[in-house]
Amino acid sequence: MPSHIQDMDDSDSDGGIGPIELPDGRLICRRHGWTVCHYCCVDFSFMDELLEDPEERLERETNELYEQLSDEARAEIDARWGPPPSTCANVQASPQANSQSNPGINARARSIDTVASSELNSFTIRRGTGRAFPTKFTPPLATSTPGELFPAGIGRQAIPPVARFIRRDDPEQALIYADGACLNNGQANPKAGWAFVFKPETNQPAGIVSARLEKKGPFGDEYNQTSNRAELRAILGALRFRHWDGEGFKTLVFATDSEYVVEGATTWARGWVRNGWKTRTGVGVKNKDLWEMLLGEVERWDYWGLKIQFWRIPRMLNVTADRAAKQAAEKEDLDGYCEIIATFSLLACHPPTVASTLRAVLPRDLGSATRPTRKTSDVIVIPPHRLLVRYSDVRYGGSKRRIPQHFTPRITLE
Repeated sequence: MPSHIQDMDDSDSDGGIGPIELPDGRLICRRHGWTVCHYCCVDFSFMDELLEDPEERLERETNELYEQLSDEARAEIDARWGPPPSTCANVQASPQANSQSNPGINARARSIDTVASSELNSFTIRRGTGRAFPTKFTPPLATSTPGELFPAGIGRQAIPPVARFIRRDDPEQALIYADGACLNNGQANPKAGWAFVFKPETNQPAGIVSARLEKKGPFGDEYNQTSNRAELRAILGALRFRHWDGEGFKTLVFATDSEYVVEGATTWARGWVRNGWKTRTGVGVKNKDLWEMLLGEVERWDYWGLKIQFWRIPRMLNVTADRAAKQAAEKEDLDGYCEIIATFSLLACHPPTVASTLRAVLPRDLGSATRPTRKTSDVIVIPPHRLLVRYSDVRYGGSKRRIPQHFTPRITLE
């Protein structure tokens, strides 16, 4: 290994997939030298934020916030204070820009370019725009079942190979069971939970991931606990769990008994986007934040070449996910939006929270493999706002040192 590259895992106890630190502080995957590697299922692009100059970060975040605003809001800001400096520079540098140009249209065009080059290339949570929609899965026979069509198989393009529900006649299609449940649904004190099953039970426990439905959504809005919201939340949990295309799949099929999710994702969402997230009667769409996030995930996966499909199945064929969702609904209340992410095999949380959240979120049926350890290979970096658990000191990079709060233990969920 070149002397100017620091190996961050001297013991190589994780099988050679630990990061390598470059002289400028950036991290790359050990095997391919990429910041974002869909083969190794890792994304080290967050280091760009950690290494970024504070003033540059403030300017970038200001521009990002500006571009997320509506045309009307941007026009009002432009009239009062003018657009952000770098936005002005971009407009002036563009040969198409002139004094008669509509700033809202220009900002939207720049926003599309930005999304294509950065946001879709990362795991940033974003609101979808309707650039891509999921479709319905059509089985070859009306009597086909998920178990028959997607039996237990081995995804050999993953590193290492993984057990998944893989289509019998197409190894590039995988299936995930998803469900949500709500105790006292529509009554006082509702408690909801969600779950998905991403791998069959082999010599290891089945890949069941579940959690309590949060009070707040991904963008900070507070919502009531309902079964519909929990069912939709399960899909989002699965979409962000792993870099699925890195396992060799081109289509990800969600098997769910929820008509709300299937019809909403494949049919109703198109009309909602056209109508500014209003129903045909002019009422605001319920669970708008999760639907927008779903479209954002579909757009991101479409950028990576992975198609998302939904298959509505009878409830009797979804008992494992249903049971796990009901068990998750019994867990402690969860305030802020949390994620279980296997991109780095870790659990992260928005916003920062205390260790008790770990006990509330971690599904007990995943077994001891979900408990964080203090090995060198189990330490990774995530942005400070995604802190979940902190250790005062761990072995890192071959030496014992105090770990700042933007470090967290890795939680293996293979």
